Amino acid sequence: YTPCPMIPVYSCYTCHKFHPFQDGPHNNVLKKLRNEAQSFIDNSLNSGDFKFNRTLEQLELTIESVERTIDLFSKVK
Repeated sequence: YTPCPMIPVYSCYTCHKFHPFQDGPHNNVLKKLRNEAQSFIDNSLNSGDFKFNRTLEQLELTIESVERTIDLFSKVK
Protein backbone atom coordinates (compact mmCIF):
# COMPACT_ATOMS: atom_id res chain seq x y z
CA TYR A 1 0.00 0.00 0.00
CA THR A 2 1.21 3.51 -0.83
CA PRO A 3 -0.44 6.87 -0.08
CA CYS A 4 -0.98 7.46 -3.81
CA PRO A 5 -2.45 4.47 -5.68
CA MET A 6 -1.79 6.07 -9.09
CA ILE A 7 1.99 6.00 -9.47
CA PRO A 8 5.23 5.62 -7.47
CA VAL A 9 5.92 8.12 -4.70
CA TYR A 10 8.57 10.06 -6.66
CA SER A 11 5.90 11.13 -9.09
CA CYS A 12 4.07 12.91 -6.30
CA TYR A 13 6.52 15.79 -6.70
CA THR A 14 5.00 16.60 -10.09
CA CYS A 15 1.39 16.29 -8.90
CA HIS A 16 -0.49 19.57 -8.45
CA LYS A 17 -2.13 18.11 -5.32
CA PHE A 18 1.21 17.33 -3.64
CA HIS A 19 1.88 19.14 -0.36
CA PRO A 20 5.35 18.08 0.79
CA PHE A 21 6.38 18.06 4.44
CA GLN A 22 9.02 20.63 5.30
CA ASP A 23 11.12 17.97 7.03
CA GLY A 24 10.64 15.36 4.30
CA PRO A 25 13.60 13.41 2.89
CA HIS A 26 13.77 15.63 -0.21
CA ASN A 27 17.57 15.56 -0.49
CA ASN A 28 17.57 11.76 -0.34
CA VAL A 29 14.87 11.62 -3.01
CA LEU A 30 16.90 13.98 -5.19
CA LYS A 31 20.03 11.87 -4.81
CA LYS A 32 18.19 8.66 -5.70
CA LEU A 33 16.51 10.27 -8.71
CA ARG A 34 19.83 11.61 -9.99
CA ASN A 35 21.37 8.15 -9.64
CA GLU A 36 18.44 6.61 -11.49
CA ALA A 37 18.66 9.23 -14.24
CA GLN A 38 22.39 8.56 -14.62
CA SER A 39 21.67 4.86 -14.92
CA PHE A 40 19.18 5.57 -17.72
CA ILE A 41 21.72 7.83 -19.43
CA ASP A 42 24.40 5.15 -19.22
CA ASN A 43 22.07 2.44 -20.52
CA SER A 44 20.78 4.68 -23.32
CA LEU A 45 24.27 5.60 -24.44
CA ASN A 46 25.30 1.94 -24.44
CA SER A 47 22.28 0.91 -26.51
CA GLY A 48 22.39 3.93 -28.85
CA ASP A 49 18.86 4.93 -27.80
CA PHE A 50 19.66 8.23 -26.10
CA LYS A 51 17.63 10.53 -28.33
CA PHE A 52 13.94 10.93 -27.46
CA ASN A 53 14.14 8.94 -24.22
CA ARG A 54 10.74 9.64 -22.62
CA THR A 55 11.63 7.93 -19.35
CA LEU A 56 14.67 10.14 -18.92
CA GLU A 57 12.60 13.23 -19.73
CA GLN A 58 10.13 12.27 -16.99
CA LEU A 59 12.95 11.72 -14.51
CA GLU A 60 14.39 15.14 -15.35
CA LEU A 61 10.99 16.76 -14.78
CA THR A 62 10.69 15.03 -11.41
CA ILE A 63 14.24 16.06 -10.46
CA GLU A 64 13.39 19.68 -11.26
CA SER A 65 10.27 19.43 -9.08
CA VAL A 66 12.25 18.02 -6.16
CA GLU A 67 14.84 20.78 -6.57
CA ARG A 68 12.07 23.41 -6.47
CA THR A 69 10.69 21.82 -3.29
CA ILE A 70 14.13 21.89 -1.66
CA ASP A 71 14.59 25.51 -2.76
CA LEU A 72 11.19 26.48 -1.39
CA PHE A 73 11.91 25.04 2.04
CA SER A 74 15.42 26.49 2.15
CA LYS A 75 13.84 29.95 1.89
CA VAL A 76 11.39 29.20 4.71
CA LYS A 77 14.09 28.40 7.29
